Amino acid sequence: MINISFDASVCGAMKHGLGEKSTYIYNGLCYGKIHPECFEKTRKLRIDRIYSLCSKRERNKVFKEEKKRFEDLIDQIKCDKEARIWYANNASDKCGLYHFIHTLQGIDCKIYAVEMPGNIGFRDADWEKSWGEAEPEDFEECLPLTRLIDAEERNELSQKG
Repeated sequence: MINISFDASVCGAMKHGLGEKSTYIYNGLCYGKIHPECFEKTRKLRIDRIYSLCSKRERNKVFKEEKKRFEDLIDQIKCDKEARIWYANNASDKCGLYHFIHTLQGIDCKIYAVEMPGNIGFRDADWEKSWGEAEPEDFEECLPLTRLIDAEERNELSQKG
């Protein structure tokens, strides 16, 4: 099973902590409307904003590379028939989760999820939590929190955004 996060550094900690296949979905591809007809425009605009100091050529290259990486991930999930997504209760991760689930609609696979528990990372109640606060060993300790996202929840989540 492949483990998925929404941040490259989280992916590194996850690989170290779990010793399993891990990757990340570039967060520039997670924001915006999730409907297929909006994807190119909204995601490209987001990347243009993130990389505003770069040339148009460089921005286009980033978009093409990250889009290809995302498409390759979906192809891998089609082959593996399962994936585990790690998300926190913050806007970035929730947008990514909704987009990811929407993309997998109609694909025969099991999707598991691990929501970040409140006892990891900073204890400040006003702080928006992220898996980036986790230590590598936290990932293995949180494996028992893995839950299957059933068909009904997949349908519900895929409609958000």
